[in-house]
Order: sequence, then C-alpha cells, then structure tokens
Amino acid sequence: MPNKSVPKAPSPIKPAEYARRRRQLMRMAGEDAILILPAAPERVRNNDSHFPYRQDSDFLYLSGFDEPESVLVLVPGRKHGECLLFCRERDAEREIWDGARLGPEGAVEQLGFDDAYATLQRVTTQQPDDAGLQMTFGILKLLLCQFEDGWVDY
Repeated sequence: MPNKSVPKAPSPIKPAEYARRRRQLMRMAGEDAILILPAAPERVRNNDSHFPYRQDSDFLYLSGFDEPESVLVLVPGRKHGECLLFCRERDAEREIWDGARLGPEGAVEQLGFDDAYATLQRVTTQQPDDAGLQMTFGILKLLLCQFEDGWVDY
C-alpha cells in the first residue's frame, strides 16, 4: 500500500519565522494592499528534461515553500486569513517522477498558511518582458470576488 502521508517541509526554518516575515511585510504594505508573489518558473533544459528547480529567493524567504507553479497572496486585514497559497495538488503518479509535493493541506499543516488552494489551471503570459509570470484562474477568481463587507465563496 502506498504511503499517503504528507512529506516533511525541507526547510530548517520554523513556520513561525516565515509567518513573522509575512506579517512584517503586510504591516509595511498596509491594510489596503494585496501582495501577489509568483513562484519561480521551471526552466526546460532541452525537450524532455528540466534544470534543477530553484525557487525565487523572495518567495522562499516569505513562504518556505519550494515548489513550482505556486503563488503566495498576502491580504492584510482579511477576516478569513491573511496568508493564502495557491499550489499544485498532491499527485502520486507525478510524484514518482517529480518528487514529493506538500499540496494545499501540507502547506497549511507544515508551513502555517491560513488557507491553501489547488491551482487547477495555469495561465502563462507569452510576452518577452514577463515570460515567467504565472497566475492562476483561482487567484483571479478570489481577488475579483472581494467586496467591501467580505469575501464571496464559490
């Protein structure tokens, strides 16, 4: 029977330290800000292999999350949690080839995010000046549904 446990977060830094860093940035940004930080993209070496993945330094400093196709969203003052992570779901078949993933549940449990959501579909811009920028429909949906009196859940 395959092991379904969530893998351990690889960082020696405690989740409380990442949470402190996020709180400090949100305090500097102010209550009216929404901060969106995309993870570094994977880089293709040739048609069927990638370079070893290296997370964006700012993203890793704030999140401790070392997986591609993720976006950190910080929303100071949000009642239902200020620190959101959008990341890939756990997938046993892909984990055989790509390595273990924390998934949304593991990110909340091990890294102290308020909420984490699975990225279902990715949009990659094709313009040369921002070729690595990745956004998800889930983030756009979440941000477009904010109203003065709270958040609309779908």
